[in-house]
Amino acid sequence: MEKPVIILVITVLIAGNCEKISAQNEKRYDRVGGYYGFLEGLARAELNGKIGYIDSAGEVVIPLMYDDLELFYNNIARAKLNDKYGFIDRKGNIVIPFEYDGLDTWFYENLARARVNGKSGFINMKGETIIPFIYDVVTNFQAEGLAQVKRDGKWGYIDPAGNEIVPVKYDSYDGVGYFRGNLLQVKLNGKWGYVNRAGKEITPIHYDFVDYFFEGLARVRLNGKWGFISEEGIEAITLKYDFAGNFDNGLAHVGINSKWGFIDLSDNEIVTLKYDEVEKFSENRARVKMNGKYGYIDRTGKEITSIKYNDVFDSAFTNGRARIGIDGKMGFINLEGNEIIPPIYNNAMLFSEGLAAVKFDDKWGYIDLNGKVIIPFRYDKAGSFIPDEAGNKYAEVELDGNSIYIDKNGNETEIEVYEGEGDDTL
Repeated sequence: MEKPVIILVITVLIAGNCEKISAQNEKRYDRVGGYYGFLEGLARAELNGKIGYIDSAGEVVIPLMYDDLELFYNNIARAKLNDKYGFIDRKGNIVIPFEYDGLDTWFYENLARARVNGKSGFINMKGETIIPFIYDVVTNFQAEGLAQVKRDGKWGYIDPAGNEIVPVKYDSYDGVGYFRGNLLQVKLNGKWGYVNRAGKEITPIHYDFVDYFFEGLARVRLNGKWGFISEEGIEAITLKYDFAGNFDNGLAHVGINSKWGFIDLSDNEIVTLKYDEVEKFSENRARVKMNGKYGYIDRTGKEITSIKYNDVFDSAFTNGRARIGIDGKMGFINLEGNEIIPPIYNNAMLFSEGLAAVKFDDKWGYIDLNGKVIIPFRYDKAGSFIPDEAGNKYAEVELDGNSIYIDKNGNETEIEVYEGEGDDTL
């Protein structure tokens, strides 16, 4: 491959250069270059625990006097001297004085977090204090232009000018998360609610649980009952359910008195709350349980199978098929609910590459999507077909105590383990 070769050549040149400089100066420096080698003509050098920068001739450009020294970014680098942090330029001039107990390695949006006497704030690239050192913890500014801050055990949000957009009054780090859209979950005195980007509380802070918004609604819980609120903070669906799941493609599963069904975004009962269990829809089908038996429904609530199976093993269809079980035997139904493959097998695996391993009279073989036997029942164990590096499909099976590989026609084959072509990260 061309890319790994290019990377390897560059790496070798850098490594070779470092070795040459190190050999020439082995009595002068304890270490030269490190992981990155020379970058833009400079390399870090270390002597007696002190760090500086040298040029490709081995001459000192920045004195070896620092306890720590980072790479240059935008022509400045963070350095540590006498347990204090600051920034220097590529000539070694001090750009930001060494007066901080902690300091970000880089500037983000022209601001860096800094810490003095146990308090945190922000400085700019001139070393000017933009946000005063009054916070116990600060995070970097996020994509929406706000940073989380903590003061006296309370959390809030500030903007790059230091304005407290979300008041610093909410409980715990978990109580102030990240904005999803225009709203943020907040916690106060053990209760939850939402604020918007202007810091306004759009709901009372009185819920026992609040979730993220899905399809314009978020589920909330109060006094053991679940419902949904809108992004305007209105209770769009009354808190009357014993449990509610999130909306997915217009439907959410809900339960009252241990009976389950589905509602739409307007709280219309699309699937009657009569089932003992329901699961999420996949390919517009959902597995349900009633009176100890299983079956499937569609998104209108129509039962596409009778609720008669001792088990339906799959919450999702694979290759348009799902496994069903009755009287200790397994088979497959299609998306229309038809028993396309009758329950006659002792065991069955999911379809993979159009074939499923099934067990009949203690031996395994393979059938296609219509139940036709493609590979006879002769194996003691059988796995699913998976592609190798070249895209060929093979399955691992066991015959007479030996593990072998077969192709989709049942022919035995040998597979070489792919070892790769080297480390592309050199």
